[in-house]
Amino acid sequence: MSAGRPLFSVSNHHTESCGEPPAIDGDAAGKYLGYFANEHGEQAIYTYDFDTGEATLTMGDTGWQVTHPVVDGKGTCLPSEPSGAIHREAV
Repeated sequence: MSAGRPLFSVSNHHTESCGEPPAIDGDAAGKYLGYFANEHGEQAIYTYDFDTGEATLTMGDTGWQVTHPVVDGKGTCLPSEPSGAIHREAV
């Protein structure tokens, strides 16, 4: 195994109407990243910035270009149906 090869790769499971998925640089310093998917194919990316303390969720179901703040470990402005609970409680 050589250095520099991708460690993790996943494709977008959402339609074009959800927008262009973000390009995440997993090598950026000072960031914690998490990827979530559930049994329905819903996808979310959790990002935490160590310098600013800001945490966000980006989800295909709500449009990839919309960033949802995470406050006190809870995602805000997220879907309330049961499948959305995976994202709300995962952080």
